[in-house]
Amino acid sequence: MRATSAGAAGRVVDPRAVTSLRRALVFMRPTILNFAGWRLLRRSETAWPAAAVAEVMAVIMQRYVGWPVTYCAYRPAEAEDGAEGSRQAQGTAIFQTTDARIGLPAAQAGFAVVQALVDGVTGPELRRAIRSQLRAFLEPTMPATPSADALLLARVAGERGIPWQVVGRSGYVQIGLGRQACIVKGTESTLTSAIGVKMAKDKGMANRVLADAGLPVAGQRTARTEKAALAAARELGYPLVVKPFNGNMGRDITVGVSNEDEMRKAFARAVGHSGKAVIETLIPGEETRLLVVGGKFLAAMNRQPAQVTGDGTRSVADLVKEENRRPERDGLLKGAHALMKPIQLDEDARAVLAQQELTVDAVPAAGRQVFLRRESNLSRGGVAIDVTDKIHPSIRQVAEAAARRLRLDVCGVDFLSTDFTRPWQETGGAICEVNSRPGVSMQLAATPEERRDVILSSIFDALVGEGEYRGLPVVALVGAPEATARMRQTLETLAGRAGCRLGIMGEASGLAPSSRALETVADLFQADDIDAALIVLTPRQLLERGLGLPRIAAAVTWSDLVSQTSAVRRILGRLAGDVLLAEDRAAAERAAAAALGLPSGPSAGRPASGKKLAV
Repeated sequence: MRATSAGAAGRVVDPRAVTSLRRALVFMRPTILNFAGWRLLRRSETAWPAAAVAEVMAVIMQRYVGWPVTYCAYRPAEAEDGAEGSRQAQGTAIFQTTDARIGLPAAQAGFAVVQALVDGVTGPELRRAIRSQLRAFLEPTMPATPSADALLLARVAGERGIPWQVVGRSGYVQIGLGRQACIVKGTESTLTSAIGVKMAKDKGMANRVLADAGLPVAGQRTARTEKAALAAARELGYPLVVKPFNGNMGRDITVGVSNEDEMRKAFARAVGHSGKAVIETLIPGEETRLLVVGGKFLAAMNRQPAQVTGDGTRSVADLVKEENRRPERDGLLKGAHALMKPIQLDEDARAVLAQQELTVDAVPAAGRQVFLRRESNLSRGGVAIDVTDKIHPSIRQVAEAAARRLRLDVCGVDFLSTDFTRPWQETGGAICEVNSRPGVSMQLAATPEERRDVILSSIFDALVGEGEYRGLPVVALVGAPEATARMRQTLETLAGRAGCRLGIMGEASGLAPSSRALETVADLFQADDIDAALIVLTPRQLLERGLGLPRIAAAVTWSDLVSQTSAVRRILGRLAGDVLLAEDRAAAERAAAAALGLPSGPSAGRPASGKKLAV
């Protein structure tokens, strides 16, 4: 995206202002700032054009909520004679975005932050200004921003050269083109078993299915009335856990119910948003989330309830306030976009404190562990610790068996045990829940960095497909209209003979009856009635607009483009599996047909001379 501010033309941000900016951004997670543009800016010892700083901030705004963007055009070495440096000096920011409706608010917020820097705003006031602009960016864009987990999968798609887009400004992401595309939401996709999801969400059904398979589960009953709940409690025996029948994220769960009065309150709370309540025996021990992908155990995190540690001088309220300053608990992000939730000193927290003979104003002794919740859900302020290497093989096998039984390629198995290093048969450990859409953002954050790519890649393969999945082969023809028209017509003829339908995007008239005209690259995502696509454009159009896709099967170009030849080849070299020169027209046509999956005779895809065409 190019975004221009007249007020930024000729203005610069000096190194002292950059230092203030660096200090003001300490509330952000390091991963947000881990991209080339920010690294160049924060280390710079010279002034930067205001628009160049604005484009860095526009990328930061988007990365704050997980958009997988990294590119900023400005490079200090190009400031004097480089084209991009010249544009920034004129007040134009150039940066990566996935949608203009996301990029424009990001640019506006970026320029507003730069204005504050130019005006000399520093310290806490600058931090407040940045957070104010973050709110201004989030308000119009969050409804069209998928969850952090879906955007992680989109990032993998981009790294593999697979195009993706958000479906209809929603939480759904389409990965790939055409009829073979896959749609994901969170960590579920069109490949996920619908029956498996239903069984996992029906807690009573999941409990019975797993018990029938001989897997360890909590004793469980369901109840629609208070009378039935009390009867179930007497049958199972206290202490108990009471939760909504179809709830999630730890909402309205009561842990440690020990008598009938507590049962009545817990039941009323559970059925507030659910038709009935689930009543379970309380399994002693700590809870861990076991991540199973493609039938294999991949990772485990021990989830502990929201807590603080006393220092002998500060009150519980002050300790919670300090804990909530952690970048991971940033309160601006809500719901599925938040990595960790801030700890709330609400009625539940006060009740848990009372059980420890504490209040929010009490000053715990140094080293004392103070709990603010009984349940360990991350959505309730819990914390996660990676314990992958500590899980006993018998517990790993239980998690894998549960995933198989519920037919889930990706799932989170919540397991309780007093000692995860020992067999579950010895400790009485058991499954308390299976999640068909496990949140992986926090699991990855808790996992050592060297393992994260393997986990994310495995999830992508299970939900979308393995290997270099592209879905729809696309070839670009870049040249003068008369030259591209001849090759396009030949490829259309080959497609017609093969019974394949081509989508044609670009200035192309007189299409074959079997072809379909496409106006924009966005149409490729909707075109589920074509087998392959051609993008036809001139060198100038390529240089001005790009292709709009991260990767294509091949590109054909002509060498008589004079001064544009090297720039065109450089762009196509980044995007295409092969860049074909059309001097040997027949060979280029055969190779382009092969890239599109079209038969063109026994020598299809090989040049007549036997020389390699890729450059």
